[in-house]
Amino acid sequence: MLPLELIIRALGIVFSLGILAFAIVLGGVIFISLAGVIVLIMIGFIYEVFFIAENNIQIKALMRRD
Repeated sequence: MLPLELIIRALGIVFSLGILAFAIVLGGVIFISLAGVIVLIMIGFIYEVFFIAENNIQIKALMRRD
């Protein structure tokens, strides 16, 4: 092989590995972001069930006494 062909092949391998690493990092960032959003949604539902619903039950109980 000519030296130019070896250089082109080596650059192709280096750039493809760089793109692969970038894709893995970007995929990780997207995955962590989605997981964070899902966790926030779960925390919101838990907050609603344990605090807001409990307060509504207490308010309804107070209204029944009157």
